[in-house]
Amino acid sequence: MTNNEKRAHDLAIAMIPIEHENFKTRIFNESISEDDRFDVFKEYLRYYNAALEAFNRQFPEN
Repeated sequence: MTNNEKRAHDLAIAMIPIEHENFKTRIFNESISEDDRFDVFKEYLRYYNAALEAFNRQFPEN
């Protein structure tokens, strides 16, 4: 695992509770069904991939 992969993983993990709170707020405030499930793996991958791309741009590894 590269340093950027580690950074992306750490950031993705840190974002999960924040995104879960946002999800719960959307259920309360919008017409999202309570039967919709929070897909933690999908959210992790979304944040991981975005963070890895950004870290690779900011901190290129040779």
